[in-house]
Amino acid sequence: MTETTEIPPLQLDATNALSSPGERLQQARIAKGLSIEAVSERLKIVPSRVVSLEADEFENLPADTYVRGYIRAFASLVELDVDVQLQHYQEYLQALRDTTIQVTKPELSKSKMLVNRRAQVIVVAAMGIVIVLSLVFWVSGVFDGTKVPVVVRADNSGNSVGTGLIEEQKTAAAVLAAAATPTSSASLTETEIEEPVSAQPDLEAGLNNALLDSEVNSVAEEGAAGALAPSLDQLFFEFTAECWVEIKDAGGKVLFADIQQDGDVLRLEGQAPFNIMLGDAGAVTLLLNDTPVDTTPSNNRKAKRFSVGL
Repeated sequence: MTETTEIPPLQLDATNALSSPGERLQQARIAKGLSIEAVSERLKIVPSRVVSLEADEFENLPADTYVRGYIRAFASLVELDVDVQLQHYQEYLQALRDTTIQVTKPELSKSKMLVNRRAQVIVVAAMGIVIVLSLVFWVSGVFDGTKVPVVVRADNSGNSVGTGLIEEQKTAAAVLAAAATPTSSASLTETEIEEPVSAQPDLEAGLNNALLDSEVNSVAEEGAAGALAPSLDQLFFEFTAECWVEIKDAGGKVLFADIQQDGDVLRLEGQAPFNIMLGDAGAVTLLLNDTPVDTTPSNNRKAKRFSVGL
């Protein structure tokens, strides 16, 4: 009699399932009782951006720097740990990249195999052509230096004349073959091969030195350029209503002065501190180097002039 043992099914803890960054933000927003419109108004970004964040559709958002700024502001609003949320976002992106690499690797292997097979076919075909040509030349006597044409003519009696000439030619061929000793042939082969081989290391050494000097000079120039170039600060503006904007850098240079409309996005780089004038400060979301900046006007006024990056 055979005994059977029932094994209970594996119980999975749903709380251990890895959720995406957008799902965590959405769950925290719902737990706080906030609507998408409320989050949009508090963060001063259009509702479609909030929807894209919660759906993990980061390709519909601006550059990675600004996405991190959105996540930072959203996490603070729903009382999530900002650093943990940003780390989770980074791990999520890395997992997507790893998945893409694993999917594309087999395709690359197939392409390499196809290229290798084509190369093998070409090599075999080339070798076959060389062998056939060698046989043709050998049969035609090109490689036989002792072959001498034989002229045979008939006299008036109808007998062929030239039999003695043929024998003389055979004797001359035997003498030439005996004179071509293996020692002389080996010596000639070594002389012809050694000269180009001896010059090849010098040529390769010269090319390697030239390439090395070029790389050293390029690295030195890039290092000097990087040391001289000052680091620039980044400004990011997003507008939910018509607003006049004027921005000056640390040297007083006007970087931008114009009217922006609802839904417009403005990105600038320059040297902080910046002097900023906003015609409707309440309609502007501002980030400085990935960090949100408070643009709330004071004394119930719409316009605001202030400095950031001090």
